[in-house]
Amino acid sequence: MAMLALPSALVAQDECGPAPAAGTVICGTDQNPYPDGITYIAPADDLTIVLEEGVVINTSGGPNLGILVLGLADTDISVLGGTNTSITTDATGAFGVLGATTSGALSLSLDDITTTGESASGVVASSKSGLVTIGASSILIAGANADGISARCCQSNRTSPCKDEFGCHLKGASC
Repeated sequence: MAMLALPSALVAQDECGPAPAAGTVICGTDQNPYPDGITYIAPADDLTIVLEEGVVINTSGGPNLGILVLGLADTDISVLGGTNTSITTDATGAFGVLGATTSGALSLSLDDITTTGESASGVVASSKSGLVTIGASSILIAGANADGISARCCQSNRTSPCKDEFGCHLKGASC
């Protein structure tokens, strides 16, 4: 049995409201700086998370990720970061954004991400068989063993090997 262990502060989720059936949640500036990050785990249906212009996610000084989204089965997940939005983390091993799906598509379209922790990552995205798409205006990282983008895909219908392009760290049997 696989288990996911996260800091206790991450138990809270749905910071931008409950996930509607096959719908959209909008994260507004009223909760800036989202010190506990934004978390959606296993929504029942496809979910789009929209960060309104000016949203600030800043978990500095704490163990939390900026954004954590996990979709099960064929759930599609999208995170749309509007202009002038930012995600900042500074903990050892922290993630600006961590997104994963089992077989649904994962699309991350973000503005600015900064992470300064040792072994930290700006963006980590994976899907066992769904399409993974990542876009960001800027990702700034600092810290020993830190990564900007790590993407993993394991689609069995692809035959080309994974490639390391533009400083991205891609892992998987085939991508």
